[in-house]
Amino acid sequence: MIYKHHLISRALLFGLILSLVGACQPTQQTSPVVIEGPNLQLNGPFDLGESPKGIRVMKTFLLKNSGTAGLEIRDMVLTPDDGSFQVNLDVLSTTIERLETYELPVTFFPSDEKDYEVELEIIYNNDELSPARVSLKGTGISNLICESCEPPPNPECGLGGKSSIRYEATSSDSCESEAGVCAYLMFETLCETGMCDVSTGLCEDMPPFDAGPGDPCEQVDCGAHSACENQSGEAICICDAGYVRNAEDNACVDEDECSAGTDNCDANALCENTEGAFTCTCNSGYEGDGSTCTDIDECVLDLDGCDANATCENTEGAFICTCNDGYFGDGTSCEDIDECDLSIDSCDANASCENTEGDYQCTCHEGFSGDGESCIDIDECAEDVNNCNENASCTNNEGGYSCVCHLGYAGDGTTCEDVDECEQAADNCAANATCTNTTGAFTCECNAGYSGDGTLCEEVNECTDGTNNCHTNATCTNTGGAFSCSCNAGYSGDGTACTDDDECALDTDNCDANAACTNTA
Repeated sequence: MIYKHHLISRALLFGLILSLVGACQPTQQTSPVVIEGPNLQLNGPFDLGESPKGIRVMKTFLLKNSGTAGLEIRDMVLTPDDGSFQVNLDVLSTTIERLETYELPVTFFPSDEKDYEVELEIIYNNDELSPARVSLKGTGISNLICESCEPPPNPECGLGGKSSIRYEATSSDSCESEAGVCAYLMFETLCETGMCDVSTGLCEDMPPFDAGPGDPCEQVDCGAHSACENQSGEAICICDAGYVRNAEDNACVDEDECSAGTDNCDANALCENTEGAFTCTCNSGYEGDGSTCTDIDECVLDLDGCDANATCENTEGAFICTCNDGYFGDGTSCEDIDECDLSIDSCDANASCENTEGDYQCTCHEGFSGDGESCIDIDECAEDVNNCNENASCTNNEGGYSCVCHLGYAGDGTTCEDVDECEQAADNCAANATCTNTTGAFTCECNAGYSGDGTLCEEVNECTDGTNNCHTNATCTNTGGAFSCSCNAGYSGDGTACTDDDECALDTDNCDANAACTNTA
């Protein structure tokens, strides 16, 4: 067990006590404003410094009357009045004349190691300014000191000769680290009658005091795992650290700190009892000295066994391996998932799925465009990305297109050649019409002597409609699809040109031999 004390040397301690007994010197002040009637001036706070617990220290502070009349102190009140500070009430019967001072003794008596502060309220004969208030402060420190074992320290006078301070041997690891140095506790006794004799350090009514360490334990055998300790002159057997007193035979036996819960192992450590002690070992996944264990980040330190295709997540005292997206397994072993084969991909219905390591790829089918997860039909006809022949029509369909040769052309649509409808008798010309092939089509024209659009031809009567070229002295005769001209009797020619025949000259007349023949037109 380790005692935590403020350790001070005896010489330094009593130098401190003696210096605090002296009167407090006032600080330089500017001239106060004169106030009618008594006025109590306090230069606070009143700080009495440090003192070992149970040891009194006294210090005087100045009370000054800066007013114009005598000052009578009627009462003094401490808040809280816990006994840590005491003031001398003799001032209650004293009048402090104008511009005079009074030395007020204040005693600090700490009972513990801590800071103390109380308020002193001084009531005096000025109702307008009274009461005056000031803080009293002090700090209690340890009454454990380290001094030589031989000779032990002698008693000494304290509180200006009004008390005796003695030293009683004790045990403390804080002092035993140095050879020949022992631990002592300080105790103070007020002198009831008379004063303290500085030659003995004892009050006049006290018997001689021997504080030599170890004397009560010289004839005591505490047994194994135990040591004798002098406590105020009494020999006390104390079990060594790691041992406890057995109620059956009063012997010191090993204490199982692990079972008793008195170990200081970390919550993440294993406690193992040993003879007179125990050991702490950090659990797996933690590191440290056992009393303090911190989590090991196996992921950062690359101490995990996660697969190369897994993610490591550190947890308190452990870690978790999780296969990455696109892989399956327990994290220490991860295999690729074939999303395409398992149909768990997100590819569009018009896309192909291709598995990759830890992933997959979607590609739109030909005739579709997009990222593979969303594919829309490409209108090859509208976007002019088809290969249809210039003499073919393009028709878009889902995922593709079709080419059809125009009328008058033959082929697969990507190649179209002109069809000779006339030669293949694929025309619709009339029988009395002539078919003429053109690029991608044909024309029908009615033959001479016929009229119509070529698909329907009717015979023309040139003789009656006046479209013939027969001579006026000729006769027109209509024929199928044509006409003929014949010179009339008495005329000769091809019908389109007819000349008068001179029958008389030609001797083709039928005149009598005894008649004269005269030619006429």
